[in-house]
Amino acid sequence: MQKIYEQDSHLKTLLETAIIRDVMNLNPVKIHQDSDLVKAQELFQTHKASHLVVVNDTNQLVGLISPKYLYKTHSPRKILGEAQYTDPNYIIDGDSFYLKDSLDKYILKSIMWDDPITLGPDDTVARAILSMHRRKVSCIPIINPDKQILGMITNQEIINFITRPLLEKKS
Repeated sequence: MQKIYEQDSHLKTLLETAIIRDVMNLNPVKIHQDSDLVKAQELFQTHKASHLVVVNDTNQLVGLISPKYLYKTHSPRKILGEAQYTDPNYIIDGDSFYLKDSLDKYILKSIMWDDPITLGPDDTVARAILSMHRRKVSCIPIINPDKQILGMITNQEIINFITRPLLEKKS
């Protein structure tokens, strides 16, 4: 394995020249800072999102939330047996559920990560990877100088970018 890293790496060159704007998700799922956790849980479920970008009235980044933050605030309850949870006060999430009333007690801006690391669209993919590695995060919001959301880069976008040549059919 060490021999692979000692050689001049084409992957390193690719990552140092690739620009985030060419790799990022242009449509991250957004939620307003004054929303409640019911809305956040519904967005996670509906969009199968790993993160929600929290914005203010002018679409400026004010924070980030992942299901981990939601679970730390209020853990889901396990569905037991064959019971049907059809009450509209239940939010079903796989084999677990939340009671809307219990989630409504929390305001999103009180539990979100309010100072996430950010990058610009002209930064390199290498910088994103190193930033994610150093901070032990799996996504970075991409903003303009006015802190307005332009997109997001996650470890999934990076994996998709790296695997693209492997998936292309050879002629």
